[in-house]
Amino acid sequence: MSVVKDTLYVDIEENTERVEGDKKPIFVGVRNEKNPKVKKGVKIGDDWYSVAVFQGKDFETGDPIPGRLTIKLEKNKPMQQGQSQGGYQQRSYGNNNFQKKQNYGNFR
Repeated sequence: MSVVKDTLYVDIEENTERVEGDKKPIFVGVRNEKNPKVKKGVKIGDDWYSVAVFQGKDFETGDPIPGRLTIKLEKNKPMQQGQSQGGYQQRSYGNNNFQKKQNYGNFR
């Protein structure tokens, strides 16, 4: 059962990677203290969404409108089984399948 709250709070910070004139968002989700490479999103029901805030534009002309912002919430894709966050593959120390060299005696 998923529960959706009536009020959602989204923490955002200025995008320090953005250069004036590029298409990157002005604001993004705040960085996770435990893993600074990951930005925090917002959970709606059972799903997580990434947050990006862009300069608002006129839909007909595409011209930027001062003081207007467009907020994009993009649903995060579920990770596949065996996939870890950030593309880091965790090592298996227990049941590894490394081929063991056979011992044929002492070679000198």
